[in-house]
Amino acid sequence: MSPLFGKSLPDKSIVRPATDGKAVNDASDYDVAVRSVVVPPGKKVWRIVRVHHLTPAENKNQHALYVRLIDERNQPVKTGGVQLDWGQGWQDIDLDPEGPFALVYPLAWGTVYRVRVQSLLSDEVIGIHTYHREERKGNKQGHHSFAVTWQRKVPSVAVDNPVVPSSQPVTTAKLLPRFAELTAMPAKTVQGEEVPVHEKEQKEIIMPTTQIAPSQGKPIPHYVLFGRPFSQGVRAHFALAMDYLLHFKLSFGFNNINAACLAKRVTIIANEESFMPEDEQQLRQEGCEVERLDLPPGELLQVLQQRMEKEQSFID
Repeated sequence: MSPLFGKSLPDKSIVRPATDGKAVNDASDYDVAVRSVVVPPGKKVWRIVRVHHLTPAENKNQHALYVRLIDERNQPVKTGGVQLDWGQGWQDIDLDPEGPFALVYPLAWGTVYRVRVQSLLSDEVIGIHTYHREERKGNKQGHHSFAVTWQRKVPSVAVDNPVVPSSQPVTTAKLLPRFAELTAMPAKTVQGEEVPVHEKEQKEIIMPTTQIAPSQGKPIPHYVLFGRPFSQGVRAHFALAMDYLLHFKLSFGFNNINAACLAKRVTIIANEESFMPEDEQQLRQEGCEVERLDLPPGELLQVLQQRMEKEQSFID
């Protein structure tokens, strides 16, 4: 069983290399591309031998990245790690030495990933995301998974494959129009940043500070505070938290400490660069109960989903 999703893992055939020994990418129609690294002849390198978008029958409505590493003799490698980047720089992720895959990593809605192997030079997969429509039962909207297999090789010649497709790599910002279309959320201006907001929920979740009188004390039960508009990671944080905001009908804003000070409880979803620690301390001095969720996308999504399941928006 998968510790991430509580469902059976797909068959290991999803990470089998192509029989002709050449790199195969059947996920190019889903914006996924391979960027091959140039290495001197005779130097070890991690080469991609398969990139696969899971079919509905294989996926069963999960949203994950499955990784397999094999050595020169096609034997599994489960020591070391990979590096993932979701817009906040490369993060080291350890491999699972016990599981059927070297790594099973949850893919968060609203985030674009790239991945490579640690230690040696490595080919890189870019453009992994779940901004995709439903494809029959098994690949619901936003529930798409990918499998990547690397093999450790010693090439006889240097290789420099171009990124495929030839267009610029997909980014979260480029995908926001598709995100708004898929979720049927028209763009609205919220605290100075244009973000998708569900029309029928707009009046409930947006509480303009101009309508709140200071004499009311703390009229907002719970406020969710994101970082500065357009700072790194803020759009991804907002997209990941959207279901959570709508579920609890929470007020929210972007770097709006004045509005947050009017709340009894404040959840900060931001790193310390987009919302400063001294501002967090000011909220505490104003009598707010404060928590900060500065987590990788997969962990943040899990935490927010658990709160929705428990009907608990804030953890004391």
